[in-house]
Amino acid sequence: MKLIQICRNLLWNLLLINGAAKFAVQRELMLENLPVETIEYRLSPEEQVCSCCGGNLHEMSTQVRQELKYIPAELKVVKHVQSIYSCRHCEREEIETPVVTAPMPKPVHSGSLASPSLMAHIMNQKYVDNAIIPARKAIFQIGVPLSRQTLANWMIHVPTGG
Repeated sequence: MKLIQICRNLLWNLLLINGAAKFAVQRELMLENLPVETIEYRLSPEEQVCSCCGGNLHEMSTQVRQELKYIPAELKVVKHVQSIYSCRHCEREEIETPVVTAPMPKPVHSGSLASPSLMAHIMNQKYVDNAIIPARKAIFQIGVPLSRQTLANWMIHVPTGG
């Protein structure tokens, strides 16, 4: 049953990828010249135990989320790589296949490049420095073109945790 759900999710993601391919390519081109910091989230060996049969889990895939981290006068990409594990024994025996994901901090705004440091800077400009969005957009031409719409959406959704 779980394997069927995983397959459905993979197919759904493939359909979404085709529609979002242009966006993904544009995003990659926008970020290609920035330095990258990678943070990996893995389960400890003690946590890599199957909840169904007690066997060892193996890493079956990873999930990657990117954020723009703001360091005054510097932007860099932070890649959050989350390991996803499953049990080979349960897969072979066609028992329920538990999938375990290493814990990772939630993003500031799902699906965006916003990091806590970047949002803190944008909010500081808006509420402390009283900079309007077009002025913030001009300030942010440090290597990544962020549209006024993107900045406005981040300001709308972040206070609600969305």
